[in-house]
Amino acid sequence: MSQSLGTSVPAEAAGGRISLFDAVSERNRTLNKKSLVHRLVYVGRLSERATEKRDLGAYFEKLCKQCQHQFSGEGASGILQIYSSYYVHLVESSGEILHAIIDDLESTESKDSGLTKQSKILNFASDVSTYFIIY
Repeated sequence: MSQSLGTSVPAEAAGGRISLFDAVSERNRTLNKKSLVHRLVYVGRLSERATEKRDLGAYFEKLCKQCQHQFSGEGASGILQIYSSYYVHLVESSGEILHAIIDDLESTESKDSGLTKQSKILNFASDVSTYFIIY
């Protein structure tokens, strides 16, 4: 389906070919995959339990893999920067996975048993793929 001035017209009817984007979008629709990508940026303090900084990276990697198995759709990607006593984490994924990450942060910090503490959300952006469209 190609879009022209807000109308949805099949590409064949418009005299054109089907684009790769249209083909992938249609396949994702038939497979019930979500195409919206959301971005979450949050910071926090490393707890005293985080003696080895690699443990924090391994923990977030394990959490993202668990969420990918639990929720259908695209995988998660992001950047984790770890400093001496703080960390910054940017994650792009579906809304369900990001909400699961937020819930996990809340539950581990409330129990005071996690590798992080005093986490704060800096930004939660919905449907970031539309931000990159050039008109």
